[in-house]
Amino acid sequence: MSRRALRKAEQKANHRDSVFSARSLDEANRTIEVVAATETPVVRWHGDEVLRCTSEAIVTTRLKGLPVIDSHDRSSVLSVLGQVTDYRIANRQLIATVKFADSERGRQAFDLVKEGMLNKVSVGYVIRKAKETDARNGSVLLTATEWEPYELSLVSVPADPNATVRGASDMRNKNRRPALIRTEEDDQLLDTRADDETEEDGRENNRSASFNRQLDQLRDQAVSSGLLADAVDSEFETVRTISGARDRVFKMLADRVDATVTSPARGAARSQIEAIERQATDVLASRFGAAVDTANNPLAGLRTLEIIERFFQAQGVNTRGVSDIDLADAALGDQRALRTLSSRAAHTTSDFAFILENAASQAMIARFRSTPPPLKALALKRNVQDFRPSKFIRPGEAPALQPILEDGEIKFGTVNYEDNGISIQSFGRAIALSRQLLINDALGVISDAIAGFSDAANDTEGNMLFQLLSANSFGGVKLSDGKNLFHADHGNLAAAGSALGVGSVSVARTAMRLQKNVSGNGTAGVVPAVLVVGPQLETSAQQFVTEINATTVTDANPFAGKLSVAVENRYTGSGWWLFGDPASRPALMYGYLDGFEGPRMRMEDPFGRQGRAYSCELDFGCAVYDRRAAYFNPGV
Repeated sequence: MSRRALRKAEQKANHRDSVFSARSLDEANRTIEVVAATETPVVRWHGDEVLRCTSEAIVTTRLKGLPVIDSHDRSSVLSVLGQVTDYRIANRQLIATVKFADSERGRQAFDLVKEGMLNKVSVGYVIRKAKETDARNGSVLLTATEWEPYELSLVSVPADPNATVRGASDMRNKNRRPALIRTEEDDQLLDTRADDETEEDGRENNRSASFNRQLDQLRDQAVSSGLLADAVDSEFETVRTISGARDRVFKMLADRVDATVTSPARGAARSQIEAIERQATDVLASRFGAAVDTANNPLAGLRTLEIIERFFQAQGVNTRGVSDIDLADAALGDQRALRTLSSRAAHTTSDFAFILENAASQAMIARFRSTPPPLKALALKRNVQDFRPSKFIRPGEAPALQPILEDGEIKFGTVNYEDNGISIQSFGRAIALSRQLLINDALGVISDAIAGFSDAANDTEGNMLFQLLSANSFGGVKLSDGKNLFHADHGNLAAAGSALGVGSVSVARTAMRLQKNVSGNGTAGVVPAVLVVGPQLETSAQQFVTEINATTVTDANPFAGKLSVAVENRYTGSGWWLFGDPASRPALMYGYLDGFEGPRMRMEDPFGRQGRAYSCELDFGCAVYDRRAAYFNPGV
């Protein structure tokens, strides 16, 4: 194996098993202390591997709260049995405190541990940095100098006898020389024992029953090792001997190692799976309505069910003989169907459900961003961390500079503040996604629903922003001073309604430019920039801001080319608003819950129903940011 190939092991996801006992079990708190990792060498495909167990080597960012799951099963949240609540690194060991979940499966696992019937753990980890040296036996020793645990599992097969629960025997065994461990999982899965005798003298094998049986056996072993079933079948079409077939399998395995990192959690080339996932996501997003280029995508011409089949084949699943219903159900995360497919491969997950979710989200966000409500462009974005009412303190302008005295003293000034509140509200709607839609390739139904979700999210945001202006008979929402947004005392409301024209807009512009700042010691510096009207005034407003050659000086429009027009379809009156430049002085603000900008798609299992449910969720809020940057004339 080349050194370059060995270095690729640094990014490979691995599992390492350990044995523990129940001596440190705390029944009251439902916790137990386990040794998750030691520096015991383990035989891997690239040589012996040692995990350095020091505080410098272990990336502990995610250790607290690390999920404890059942046998590395990441296909369902029901596999979560508990979590790591604490850890420490001592005596070249990673020791974790596991708290069991108060769920049915968590209680069952805890009882098995308490009775001593379950005493093995396996840590899933990724090596970030490693050092290669030559071992005494001539093999390569790979020492992980930086590695990160990503999950801890309760398992049924032990591997590391040096890792136990902290107890009386630990001190007696701490100086014991680490044993060289070999597990069945680490050994080469390809069986080299059964060769046809006709191969030895080079005679052609006519594919006897014995030959086909051995070839099928070799094929199953190759697929379980992570090779694609279709690729293996293609290679086997022209082989004449079992040894020739075996040579091709070894070459495919070597090529895969040189080309990419493998994922033991799935048993397939990680880059191959990621490529399939990207291709499937792009094709489905395109079918859902997103503008995605699929010209060179190998999945573009396939039916949805064929894409699903390719996805599971990339995970090493032999899909021959699998019914369309089982494929569709497995793609939607049905546990029965996944168990059926799992019997055909080492590991199978329901990640295709997430591909559907990502594709739908991609299509929805693309449509959502293409048609934002007009008032949103005039607002400042401020996200919040939770659903509690949040106060945003808008500072006033800095105090005026004063001359520095001869002794070097600089006088202190004060800054006044205005507080404006914003609250996030949650909105949502769901539709069902049945296996019939996948089997019949009827993704247009989902596409229509995604478009509806996107438009509904934009409508919700637009309605809430417009409510800031239209509340209290178009006086606007109440501010912290108890007055409407548009109020004579705020200097942003016309004394009487007037038609859109040079005179009325001039009054509005003057009022906005003369607005005092928060501190009251100068002007706010508002630059009028956007004229907001309803459909009734759309044509008049566009004519008003357009350059037209005037016949006389008095006919010239001073606002031509100075303002832009935004049309708010929700407004049916003849009034109009003038807004300041949102880049320098926004009048409104909006926000989302941190980490959830815009609408999002989520898939879940509806209780008592087949298929999955698509839900669209939106966490959004808006408020007034600066009353000085908006002016209202109710019109005539």
